[in-house]
Amino acid sequence: MGIFSKFRLAALAAVLLLTVSLVSACGDTTGQPTPTPTISATVQPTPTATVVATAQPTATPDGQNVLYVMYFHRTQRCASCIYAEDGIVWTIDTYFSDEVADGKLIFMSIDLQDTANAELVSKYGAYTSQLFMNKVTNGEEEIEQITSLWFYIGNDQAYSDAAKAEIEERLEYLE
Repeated sequence: MGIFSKFRLAALAAVLLLTVSLVSACGDTTGQPTPTPTISATVQPTPTATVVATAQPTATPDGQNVLYVMYFHRTQRCASCIYAEDGIVWTIDTYFSDEVADGKLIFMSIDLQDTANAELVSKYGAYTSQLFMNKVTNGEEEIEQITSLWFYIGNDQAYSDAAKAEIEERLEYLE
């Protein structure tokens, strides 16, 4: 076996181990309480924009264009999953309170394992902790999964900046 083949095998094993670790941590069903992540004093989420979903979101308010920010999670959550939701809520509360008040931005936190959310889970194709943004323009939906934010878990400023940029990009096209 050549050196490159050994390297590829080692890299594949490392990726597999990391994937199994993340899935195991996020899908913990031991019933043990999940510790809340420590978030620095500069970023303290205040979930005033949070809506916890237990059903399908209503149609767009008065037919207006709207951006849904949909955070899917399991019932039992790891610290990174909680951090991800806290970070997006903080970002929305801090930078987009006017858009929330105007009904242009709607945040929803959806428990994947709650059977009342089965229709939403199916619509978005969610299966684990995931963030989606659904831009509804003139009744047409454009659903995108946002994966880039996971790289910033633990870095409050970078996470918030990246989340803000993702939201701003989509809100820009709602006008």
